Amino acid sequence: MNASLRNFIRAREVRVSDVPHMTPELERLIGIAERDLKAKRNISLLLKTPTEAECYLNAL
Repeated sequence: MNASLRNFIRAREVRVSDVPHMTPELERLIGIAERDLKAKRNISLLLKTPTEAECYLNAL
C-alpha cells in the first residue's frame, strides 16, 4: 500500500487492478539486469555456506 501511495504522489495517477503492473523504473532496472546477464557482467556466484562466501571474498 505504501508503494502505491508513493507512486500516486510521484505519477499523479491511480490504478486499480487485480493484475500487478511494473513501474517504468522497475522495467528499466530489469532491462539493465537482463542485458548484464546476456553479457555475463555483474553476475555473482551462488554461495551456499558462510565458508564459501568467506573464501570468495578473501580471493578478491
